[in-house]
Amino acid sequence: MITPASEPPRRGLPENPRNVRRDKVRALLASGSVLGLGAVMTVASWNAPQSAGATLTAGEFILTSSTDGQEFTQYSPESPASLDMGLPDVGRIAPGNTVYALFSVSTAAESVGGTVVPVADADNGTGLGEHLTYGVRRLPTEAPSSPACNADTFAASSAEIVPLGSPLATGASPESSQLLAAHGANQVDFCFSVLLPEENADSARGTSVNASWEMAGTTEGAEGRG
Repeated sequence: MITPASEPPRRGLPENPRNVRRDKVRALLASGSVLGLGAVMTVASWNAPQSAGATLTAGEFILTSSTDGQEFTQYSPESPASLDMGLPDVGRIAPGNTVYALFSVSTAAESVGGTVVPVADADNGTGLGEHLTYGVRRLPTEAPSSPACNADTFAASSAEIVPLGSPLATGASPESSQLLAAHGANQVDFCFSVLLPEENADSARGTSVNASWEMAGTTEGAEGRG
């Protein structure tokens, strides 16, 4: 949960508390399967009793994710990962402050390759989310084994996934999809940057938001096993 930092009460500005369901910003990770046809195909010769065959099995597209870029696991919408926004003041964001969070995605060891893109939940634009803006960039692929998401690394990245200053309910476009290699051969490190603009301080006071994103993965084909 992101909550604005408390300020001294101001005359003529009543508190505006909102109810929230949970106390952490969440990132939802969806995994899917490649649907395919398992079949035995045979080619027979007209002139000799010979044949060749192959058994094909549908491959699976399985996403794993990490909030530290090192330890990967599978999450579900029922048990999502929690982004570490590094919020000061006991989880409260102050007007004019920007917070950052890393979210890394890879494929499982048995998975085929595909693409991934962050999709924002529509409810991100409610409560405090109405007043927040954000952006997402991909950290360089040559980043160290323990990638860092902060003001410096965000600024250094030119791989824009969600434009900085976007509403919190705006997700990435399909053109921003990032390639994921099969068998966990690479990882995509997303760096989230969230800002509470100073001009929104008064209207945001006393609000909160339970923001979530789905990491939508797709693949175009199945891998043969046999």
